Amino acid sequence: MRFLVEDWLVDVNCDFAGKCVFVSLACTIIQRLLCQHPILSVTAGKGGGGKTTAIQMSFTALTGKEAPAAWSTNPEERRKSIFAYAREGVAGIVFDNIANGTLISDATIERICTAPSLFDRVLRLSKNEDVATDAVLNFTRCISTVCLSSSGHRPAP
Repeated sequence: MRFLVEDWLVDVNCDFAGKCVFVSLACTIIQRLLCQHPILSVTAGKGGGGKTTAIQMSFTALTGKEAPAAWSTNPEERRKSIFAYAREGVAGIVFDNIANGTLISDATIERICTAPSLFDRVLRLSKNEDVATDAVLNFTRCISTVCLSSSGHRPAP
């Protein structure tokens, strides 16, 4: 543990507890196929604090690749990009810099969080495909209210 928080995460600007979050992210990446649809939310008091950088460090160290970052305000574009990433078998997806007060009520994200696979049309091909949904979903934001909701209604505070 000392190596991870003092050497590997030496450049991550957070306290011991914050570094433990990134160590748990690394463990989640390693065991993602055993977990039931892991979702992580990383917050900081202000932008530019290195949230995405630390997440990408974890993915690169463990998989050799960065996790794709895909957030669009257009649900149709999110659906297409999430399905494309799932087809590639990525270890995780980073939804970066979610706006303050955002209520995430998205059918594709809800399906990837609850179903073992995602069925959709393959872009530019006349076929549908069923792909595994074992990517770790990461949401980064500054301290704000971001809620995952399947009802479409903002939860009570």
